[in-house]
Amino acid sequence: MTSKTSPFKCNSAPQITSGPTLTFTGEQSTPSPLQPPPSVSVRFVFENCVRVTYLPTGKRQNPTTHSTNFDNQSPTPLQGYDRDEVLKCLPIVDAEVADTSTTMSSKSLKVKMSIDPESSHFSLKFFRASDSSLISSDYPTSAYTSTSSSVTHTQTLNPAKEFHVGLGDSPGRINRTSTKVFIKNVDAMGYTCSPEGSGKPLYKQWPIYSCYNAETETFYMIYYDTGSRGSVDLGYENSAFKGISKRVEFECGDLEYYFITGNS
Repeated sequence: MTSKTSPFKCNSAPQITSGPTLTFTGEQSTPSPLQPPPSVSVRFVFENCVRVTYLPTGKRQNPTTHSTNFDNQSPTPLQGYDRDEVLKCLPIVDAEVADTSTTMSSKSLKVKMSIDPESSHFSLKFFRASDSSLISSDYPTSAYTSTSSSVTHTQTLNPAKEFHVGLGDSPGRINRTSTKVFIKNVDAMGYTCSPEGSGKPLYKQWPIYSCYNAETETFYMIYYDTGSRGSVDLGYENSAFKGISKRVEFECGDLEYYFITGNS
């Protein structure tokens, strides 16, 4: 039996809390007083780093992290770190809130949050603050979706201009564009290192990749803070509805990622 896919839809202005953090409240397919609505929160961590948190159930399923630590403490406590308490030193940012489009900007990075007027689907675009060059863009519809057993994040992709590296140990070429990599920490005994490798995991997997766009000369990195198994599709599979796109899927939990931009 296939689980129903629910895209994150929003038709109201965000709530602004300390940080500032902008939180968009989504629609519920079946409203319930016992179940909070889904939400997406956007928050600057540094001038060049933004954290995006998608909570399909409206509350954190895993409130702690063992991999994100901004205090450089070692070793990591057994209980991990509270995902919100790790964000202590935040940059000064400007926020402009409108009905269907909201922006947050620092000295280095600008984020535009949009709500499609027809479908109410939510999406993000990241720009370089100095010249408003587009760095990365979510797919305009169904950018954030969930089922009873998975969460996904979909972005646009230009395979001829974008180069991707990272994602840990898996066979295949260094440039991960047009490949699919599976995120699962296993110790594989046999594999192929051919350029057209299957993308199956070998030993250590890190849900983090870097992307360079040769056309806009922009660079960014995305780190998904999760321990769940999943996959990162950088244009390997083509959708009849979306064409070529980037699609990241994890089996369980929330979807939380850090978008980091730089000059190299």
